[in-house]
Amino acid sequence: MFWSPLTRRVAFWLTWFTVVVGIGHLFLHVDQTSLEDRFGVHYTRWLDMNAEQSVATWFNVGLLQLAAGLAVLGAIAVATRRERIAWSALAIAIFLLSLDEKISIHEALPSLLGMDQGDLITHEWLIPGVAIALAALAVLVPLLRPLPRPLILGLLIAMVVYGTGAVGVELVSGVMVRTLEIEHPLRQLMPVWEWIEESLEMLGCILAITALLRHLERSGVVDVARWRRLATAGSKAKRLKQPAQST
Repeated sequence: MFWSPLTRRVAFWLTWFTVVVGIGHLFLHVDQTSLEDRFGVHYTRWLDMNAEQSVATWFNVGLLQLAAGLAVLGAIAVATRRERIAWSALAIAIFLLSLDEKISIHEALPSLLGMDQGDLITHEWLIPGVAIALAALAVLVPLLRPLPRPLILGLLIAMVVYGTGAVGVELVSGVMVRTLEIEHPLRQLMPVWEWIEESLEMLGCILAITALLRHLERSGVVDVARWRRLATAGSKAKRLKQPAQST
């Protein structure tokens, strides 16, 4: 669907880094107390996928901003106004997701809306957060209709994977935190649930990037072969110029 030599390489390296980040997170939580005593909380947070100061958070933000950048490139390349609106709306939506990923706007929604904390069976932010997401989708779907069907399908798959982590796993982990004793085995596995959640979000971002990149390849906006030919021609011209300058 949206695989090519370029997208396979991009997906491979981004997924590889996702796996490495996940291994670091799980390694940290094998004996977090000892690692914090040895290296300090500030440095061990770099490995914690659930911490805002972690490598994982910045990587996730970077993935979202890369996807937004590809959407901006698509908006620049299209010819019609409807297509530009579609691509621009997509870029704005993804950028807002990256902003929320870094500063956690969704977690502040309950206090901003005056909701009571701790009364629900799971995290309070899920109610206004999901409502806002559904409203945004209702606005976004008609705007995205001019986009090609293969791209829309790829973005839909990416959104489902991302949403499974951001909402589905968060919902389940919230229920466990609110209803289970801290000694319960499922509660003790909270770092694993965090790993699953963040990894699904990253995988969703990677799928979106590959879908966008494949479309830009098909439309000729991204042409790696042409870039290589230009680079080769430039290096040849430079080598030919050097002897002439020396004489």
